[in-house]
Amino acid sequence: MEIFLQIIGSLALAIMLIIIGIYAYIKISLGKYTSKDMTPLIIHLNEDINPNWISKKNAVKIEEELINLGFTPNNTYHVVEMEGMQLKSFFNTPYTAVMYIHPVVGIWVDIVANIENGVEYTVTNAPMGGEIKTPPNTEKHWLKDFSITDLFSKLKNIVGTQKIKALNSTSFRDYFENAYKREMQWKNKNGGVSFEEFMSVVENDPKNYNEKDMMVAYIKTKKQELLKWHDAAIKEYKEKENLQENDCYDIFDSLFIVPSKTDNIAFIYYLRDLYFIDEQHSKKLEEKYKENKTITIKKLFQEINEGFSPELRAEYKFNTDYPIDIEIFEMKKENY
Repeated sequence: MEIFLQIIGSLALAIMLIIIGIYAYIKISLGKYTSKDMTPLIIHLNEDINPNWISKKNAVKIEEELINLGFTPNNTYHVVEMEGMQLKSFFNTPYTAVMYIHPVVGIWVDIVANIENGVEYTVTNAPMGGEIKTPPNTEKHWLKDFSITDLFSKLKNIVGTQKIKALNSTSFRDYFENAYKREMQWKNKNGGVSFEEFMSVVENDPKNYNEKDMMVAYIKTKKQELLKWHDAAIKEYKEKENLQENDCYDIFDSLFIVPSKTDNIAFIYYLRDLYFIDEQHSKKLEEKYKENKTITIKKLFQEINEGFSPELRAEYKFNTDYPIDIEIFEMKKENY
């Protein structure tokens, strides 16, 4: 990890995008709105030429303040996979600043310094995010009431005399896209959004939600993760086994994943939605396992699968470590 950080530079900007995506998706889930998935496994930054948002009063004020601090405005982008997520880069070598806007979250700024020894520092006035875990070698300061000038002063005080590695306008987009993918891998390998992180976000929201709504939103969030992992793992299986979609269309429809970590109930719902188990079976499994916090997902699946007659049990097909440690199984057609 440290060697990678020294090569590619700070991952803090990508971390921020993941955190905001998680926050926005939780807010959307609790608000009963629909949206694109806010935490895709990969992102692409498409350049925007003079988008409307940068002429808004708050954006103009932020840009002016950054320019007064010595930052040079650069390109503006929208994130293809994250509806409403837009950003603009600024450079004051060796520092990088990014101004973001999102319709759920609002507008905010990160200023980043990537130290040559692999440690990364970020200061941000984002209104949320401190609840979400970040990888080792990262130090983020959540200062939502700070002005841009105060953020920059804070970062320079933190950095002191340490040597900083710089990004530039040429490397920014590739860096950002690649860093996001790697950070999503780190996040997924730790099981995705944890219940503790989810609840921390909800508790820091000024709006009050009842317990039932919070649990429904959490399970919805975890199911969304499972569907992402499903699509990515099946694609990995198809490519590594050199399978042609036209030759095995039915096979792909009968495949499902068993990840190393996720929420018990979300996994049961996932199996139900793919017709591996029926509604009645799902309710009984939910009742049995909802309070069992120690059983692993693979053990849970083993117990479910072994409950079937041997001829009707799902069959192991493939293992992958992307986007998380996952086993792929094929269900027997008699099951659905």
